[in-house]
Amino acid sequence: MPRSAAGRNECEVVARCARLDELGEAISSPVHISIVPVAISLFEFRPVRADGVPVSPAFYLPLITDGGNWLIGPGDVVTPGLRPASAGEVVVLWGTGGGLTLPLVAEAENAPADGSCMAGPLFVSIGGSEARVLYAGLAPGYAGLYQFNVEVPAGVPRGKVEVQIGQPSFVRSYDFWVQ
Repeated sequence: MPRSAAGRNECEVVARCARLDELGEAISSPVHISIVPVAISLFEFRPVRADGVPVSPAFYLPLITDGGNWLIGPGDVVTPGLRPASAGEVVVLWGTGGGLTLPLVAEAENAPADGSCMAGPLFVSIGGSEARVLYAGLAPGYAGLYQFNVEVPAGVPRGKVEVQIGQPSFVRSYDFWVQ
């Protein structure tokens, strides 16, 4: 039976199991499941060297770009178009699962030319510092593609750090590189 508690949606589910009651009916204890309206996940890619060979079979990077055509990633990987970000730079994180938007865009519909902002708040931190979110919503002209424009905070340590993205009820972490 659905109910709302402290801004979260919850659902109680009764599963059938082999345990039987005195009447021979299968019973189980209720299981509480939290349903989150937003579950952001960034797209990932496997970098390749200039000759087209993958850097490593198990090495994937989150899809993060700068304002141009550069991908954000480690500086020591020999991949064309890949470089670390800089403090103060605006980067774009590309993903899915941002939930409802304003204006509302129907499922599988393209976002309007000026985009469609997420209806709820977004939390992004880079290297342990909260990042300023400049835009969070559907990418203009695309269906289901979310873009999150954020500014890399000043004072973020150089090298590999963690970027966290989500809402208070659900946050994911990814590797991020700063020069």
